[in-house]
Amino acid sequence: MITTLPTSFRSFGLWCLTLSLSANIFLSTPIAYGANEPPEFLAAIEKAKAFLQKSYSEKAIPSDGRTTISALALLKANVPPESAPITGAVGIITAKTSGEEYLANERSKAVYEAGVDLMLLEALDHEGTQYQKQMEMLTKYIVGRQRGDGAWDYTNKDARNGDTSQTQYALLGLWSAHKAGIPFSPSVWDKAALWHIQVQGADGGFSYHPFPGNRSTHSMSVAGACNMLIIRRHLYPEAKGKWGTKPVDKSQDGTPKKFGVLEEAPAEGSAIEEAIVEEAEALSEVEKTERQKAIEAMKDYQPRISLAAIDKSIGGAIAWINRNYAIKKGVGQYPYYYLYSMERMCALGDINQLAGHDWYLEGGSWLVEKQNADKGHWYEGHSLEAAATAFGLMFLTKATARTLGKAPNFGLGGGMLTGNRGLKDPNEPEEEESEKDKLVKKKKEEPVEKLLADLMNPKEANVAAIAEALVENVNFEEREALISQKEILVKMAADPRMNVKQIAMWALGRTEDLEVIPILIDGLLVENVDVNVEALLSLCFMTRRPNGLSDQDVSPDQLIDPTVQGEDRLKAVQKWREETYRRWKRWYFTVRPYNERDDVEETFKIRAAR
Repeated sequence: MITTLPTSFRSFGLWCLTLSLSANIFLSTPIAYGANEPPEFLAAIEKAKAFLQKSYSEKAIPSDGRTTISALALLKANVPPESAPITGAVGIITAKTSGEEYLANERSKAVYEAGVDLMLLEALDHEGTQYQKQMEMLTKYIVGRQRGDGAWDYTNKDARNGDTSQTQYALLGLWSAHKAGIPFSPSVWDKAALWHIQVQGADGGFSYHPFPGNRSTHSMSVAGACNMLIIRRHLYPEAKGKWGTKPVDKSQDGTPKKFGVLEEAPAEGSAIEEAIVEEAEALSEVEKTERQKAIEAMKDYQPRISLAAIDKSIGGAIAWINRNYAIKKGVGQYPYYYLYSMERMCALGDINQLAGHDWYLEGGSWLVEKQNADKGHWYEGHSLEAAATAFGLMFLTKATARTLGKAPNFGLGGGMLTGNRGLKDPNEPEEEESEKDKLVKKKKEEPVEKLLADLMNPKEANVAAIAEALVENVNFEEREALISQKEILVKMAADPRMNVKQIAMWALGRTEDLEVIPILIDGLLVENVDVNVEALLSLCFMTRRPNGLSDQDVSPDQLIDPTVQGEDRLKAVQKWREETYRRWKRWYFTVRPYNERDDVEETFKIRAAR
């Protein structure tokens, strides 16, 4: 029996951009914001960046929060801080904060504007030194606009019960202020928490303006969950914070069923009753610094709202989102705003799936489908193209994950997951086509099975060119063709040629067959670092663990002192192999398919070496 991943995850594994070998099989420039994203997503990112930059140069973006959010999105997509759209946005913010008080350019939406202004300045100045004066004024303005009940709203009376959306951007701004070291009273978080608890719907969701009878919506429920997650990390900085969903489905013997990496997600229609707090994974360095600042800010303050009440609110909102999970339809007038809020919620809560769905793959696929093919923008309601494109861009680049130091890259130095072929800068001069490039182009016309057969030929002299053609075919044209080639790939994994073995480790990681995981684990013991790294990358890929099982799941070249050479280095590399092998073998024994769990003692022995 073949155990397979859900369809959405299979597609994700097959779509991932994997275009250069660490052993110099391919040479290309890494793309920093996520070499593991599908190539369609990377292309969409480049189009969106080009649109926002062009729109700024043509003065097509209003000089309000839309200019700021566009600049923030570009910054998160690795556009240099000194670029015109970003420096231009900073200039506008500086003008708005040059007087005695903050003056928004769109007065009715001043809270939105102040929030994103703070977000951009902090993203450019984490320590709060270069833009301290501006950030202090913005913080004072946002705190001063908080209502007595703890919410924020427009400057008019349309939101007299508070406004979940305005509150979201006020809290995002204050989160940025906190990270930059701008002081304000923790009571702001307490008051905001109380308002959310008081207006949250009986169904767990949130509405835009919480008048009696207003229904919960997708975008506001995600916003409410985000708000409470932000509040939680400030009022209770030392509390556990990884959020999961608890399925009520049960196995045949009546015991609760564990849905792990190697088991199918709940069948469609299975109720997901609650969200639960799980043990937080290792914090990033950014999060450690942020947490320490929050601990310091709270040392003389006792929260009025309990952690249990906050967790109940978050759990209710996430449960509503799981019950009503949607990407394409029924999410309201602002789907791009919704998707960016979803990315933020999932980054803050360490949520990998919603209702058994790969929210990032499905949301990104929908963005690719909806992106204007000619201009590269998205469009929604009153926000028009600029803001919608900024929201879509920040979803695709996982902007909040980057803010938290949870970079969406694999943490491995090398492997076939580091390229950006197909995304060449059109302004760069054309290079003369090499003989190898010509051969790759020719080989790309051949089917996957023919390429694999060529690689199996021990006399084949063009392994590098065939490998490049194979990778491009699998990623861009014949993504499903690799699945039927398992037997050949298994044979390639046993090939004595290390470059062929390395290709096999990459290819096995892109099949939908979880039975190959033991082969990948065995690949960790092969006496070739490139093969080891590729096997490790594929394990991370297939198990939805981009950072592996520990901080040691990186290339040994990143761990071992470069001054250690000769026999000592060989010993250090071998020690890394054995420890990495044991770690992944232990993990596999806890989650392997039931048909492999025969409880034979020998099965549980973990080899130290081959």
